Amino acid sequence: MQIRPATPVDARPLAEVHIASWRAAYVGQVPDDYLAGLSVDRREDMWQDILGGSNAGAGGSTLVLTEGGGGDHGAEAIVGFASIGASRDADAEPGVGEVMGIYLAPEHWDRGGGRLLMKEALHRLRGQGFTTATLWVLDTNARAQHFYQAGGWVADGATKTDDLRGFALSEVRYRRSL
Repeated sequence: MQIRPATPVDARPLAEVHIASWRAAYVGQVPDDYLAGLSVDRREDMWQDILGGSNAGAGGSTLVLTEGGGGDHGAEAIVGFASIGASRDADAEPGVGEVMGIYLAPEHWDRGGGRLLMKEALHRLRGQGFTTATLWVLDTNARAQHFYQAGGWVADGATKTDDLRGFALSEVRYRRSL
C-alpha cells in the first residue's frame, strides 16, 4: 500500500470509495433512502471541485491510499483517503488541525490501511505546524470511535448536530496531541 496526495484525476475513484464506505459504515445510522440515493456522479463532481476546481488549495489536502501500481496512476487502485487541514471549528485555537474525513473501501477494512493512512495524515498535520488534531464522528458510530480510541484519540466533550442533509446527525469531537 502506498500513500500520495490526491489529484483531480482521482475524483471518480475517490467518489466510489466515499460512497461505498458511507453505505457500509452508516447502515442504521443514516436513513436508508439517503444512502441509496447517493450518486457517484454527484460525488465525483464534488471531488473535482475540491481537487482542481473552485475549492482547490482552500487550506486542506487529501491523501489517497493506493494498492498496486508502484506509483503509476494507471495501474493503482485507490482504496481509501483522508482529508486534513486547519480546524474548521469556531472554538479552535491556533495550532489545531483537523482530520476532516478518513474512509476506506469496505473490503479493505481491518487490514491496516486505516492505521497507515491516519499515521500519515497526522504526520502531515505535524509537518504543517499543528500541535493538536481534532475530528468529528457520529455518536452512534462505535466502530469508528473504537478505531480512533485505539489510536490515542479522546472525546473532548464537544458535540454538534449536523442537519445539512435534511435529517439530524449527532456528532462528538475527538482530540489528540501531535
